[in-house]
Amino acid sequence: LPLVIVALYTNLKKIKQEKRLHLPIIFSISILITICFDSRLDQINLMPILIPFSIIGVGGIDLLKRSYASALNWFGILIFGFIGILIWLGWFTMMTGFPSKLYDRIFYLSGNYLAELSVISFLVALVITLLWLISVFNLKITNRSSVSNWALGITMIWVNAIMLCSPFLDNRKSYSGVFLDAKKHLTQNSSCLNIYNFSENHINLLHYYTGIKGIDSDDRDTSCRMIMLSLNSAGKMPSEFQSWKQIWSGKRIERDKNYFVLMIKSLDKE
Repeated sequence: LPLVIVALYTNLKKIKQEKRLHLPIIFSISILITICFDSRLDQINLMPILIPFSIIGVGGIDLLKRSYASALNWFGILIFGFIGILIWLGWFTMMTGFPSKLYDRIFYLSGNYLAELSVISFLVALVITLLWLISVFNLKITNRSSVSNWALGITMIWVNAIMLCSPFLDNRKSYSGVFLDAKKHLTQNSSCLNIYNFSENHINLLHYYTGIKGIDSDDRDTSCRMIMLSLNSAGKMPSEFQSWKQIWSGKRIERDKNYFVLMIKSLDKE
């Protein structure tokens, strides 16, 4: 974004002659206008604007003063270095249990995940960190090297986060455990499964992990004898299902407020 601002500000007086900027600018304006008329508030809609911004930003690299390029370079080194240290510190704490207070906090936030050493993940994270350090100390500070260092820093952070932190995040956020556990209780001879109070994401995740496409409550199949409900721990069981037999219940972690209940309608209740 700073490079985009520099490129537009520098070429502001002769922007009509700079044809290389016309298409990205028109594309950016078109995206912004489209988003304004979209009733859904979703940040993913802003992703396409990165393409014209990147094209415009390329033209702003060589326009930076040497002092600005140096400041941009060192700012990136300090920011990404600090984030990298936090990631490695968190991983080291979960592996060793030291310091204990930090370990207890991470253990709680991860949903009581017991860390296990993955040699491949550790080596990948170590290699990408060393490559970033080598690039930082060996490259000469120029306008283009400062941008390259930012790109390398972002890559290093994402790779380290995926390799070292993803198990802790998955343990708290992933639905694989709860839906795979529910799959064991789904009868093999049942060709349908009604669902209640499921979001679109839950429907897709249930299908992904169990292979079963749930039928939403609005289009519920009355002949289907099985239903899975998504409930809040503080809520009550809907009255229409109180006569059904519960065969399974589960949730992601102990402190999760939302839980899932699998129920079956007995033949004698029909």
